[in-house]
Amino acid sequence: MAFEHLWHGEISPFFPFLTAANDPSEMAVAFHEMATVGTSMAVLVTAVWAVMTVVSDKILKRKPKETAKLGGDAV
Repeated sequence: MAFEHLWHGEISPFFPFLTAANDPSEMAVAFHEMATVGTSMAVLVTAVWAVMTVVSDKILKRKPKETAKLGGDAV
């Protein structure tokens, strides 16, 4: 994501580092976008991570199925 901001010229190498922070009228829009889009992205990524962690734990803790024995040794 940082690379995308850099690619579109939204980051400057000097303070205030974000080009939207240079103009006070653009700052309000930028902060609103960070608060809404940024927060929703963080919540979504955290939720996907949590679900993947639970699924991974369930897969690792699952007992292997017993092989069906057909008249002696399992093949």
